[in-house]
Amino acid sequence: MAEKECIRGTASRREKKKRKKIELEMEVLSETADKMAPVVGYFPSGYDPVAAGADPDIKLFRNKKKPNRLELVVRPDDCNVEFVGKSYAGEAALPQLCTYALGVVDKETQTLKIFPIAANKESRRQSINKKLNDPSILGPLEVGTDGNLNDEASKDIKEPLDRNIPPYDPSAVTPQSAYPLNNIIPKGERGYLKDILETLELEPDNARNAEFWESNYYPSFVIHRLSKLREIQDEEEKTQFACILSYITHLINFRKVAESVRRRKDKPDYAEAMSKFMIPSVVFQRFLTLFLDPVSNLISSEKSVLLICYVLVLTLHADDFLTDSTDIEKDLAIARDSLKPYFLQLGCKTDNPKPFQKSRMTLPVPLVFQGLKKRRFRRRGIFA
Repeated sequence: MAEKECIRGTASRREKKKRKKIELEMEVLSETADKMAPVVGYFPSGYDPVAAGADPDIKLFRNKKKPNRLELVVRPDDCNVEFVGKSYAGEAALPQLCTYALGVVDKETQTLKIFPIAANKESRRQSINKKLNDPSILGPLEVGTDGNLNDEASKDIKEPLDRNIPPYDPSAVTPQSAYPLNNIIPKGERGYLKDILETLELEPDNARNAEFWESNYYPSFVIHRLSKLREIQDEEEKTQFACILSYITHLINFRKVAESVRRRKDKPDYAEAMSKFMIPSVVFQRFLTLFLDPVSNLISSEKSVLLICYVLVLTLHADDFLTDSTDIEKDLAIARDSLKPYFLQLGCKTDNPKPFQKSRMTLPVPLVFQGLKKRRFRRRGIFA
């Protein structure tokens, strides 16, 4: 028996050697904006939909709480048993060391075609570190972009004037024109700020609570203004308000990553900003330009102040220029007294509250930038 097994093993090795090598011409196909990439699933149960013969019933399900997770369900013809394909999306939603693709070999034409699969759209593929040295590769990473969108977005960008604050008009006669929204959120980026509206559609009927939105990394300020967003009937106004809330979200999450990177001593890595928080690539590219030092690739103290001012300006827009800073204090992890100087730097002032009400910040026009008053403290007879 042992001799027969040895002969069988030798024969199988000879059979492998007789296999002819095929020279293939490889073609890699990229994703297109108007088509969804193929969905691939494998079945741990051992079910083979091809060997089953008849065409099976195929359905694709998306997780309501985690929209980037897909499950492929196949039911054979004339059978009540459903086979669930193991989802690749759960793995691909995390930062990846590799990506998945579907290869199709045609022996007659001797070609190998490589197709991207749907899971790869939920992770942003390659290491984000490459973008720090070559920002030009950011464009192709975003599904459905126009080739000239980055150029269009850059035309709307105006740098701050002589103060470390967002672009402003010192002669403005209305708060809205004092910090023009088109200069804070360029028009070319607004097509990428639909995440909140899309998440609203995926939101379960019984999940209108903070837990669902917090699990998708939305800050308290945004969560507490979703009711206002739902009530807006005008589509243009609703879209603009959603863009403001989305930009606030991306700014706050980018700040978390940038501050974390600054505290670490290893090589700057901003992959989390796009893989975990899903910041759109065109928005991410602008954040890198606005808030990071071009030499160290770190956020400096001065740039951190600028980022916070961007957030506060957008909270003023969202609250019709009369805002209670309680939510944003929590999101930025900055106490009220420490956050007030940032508002003053923007030209804001404290609105006189009614009895038993918290003070709110407002923006008078034309802008008057108040200097911070130095306070005198008495410490054991010494004045400072």
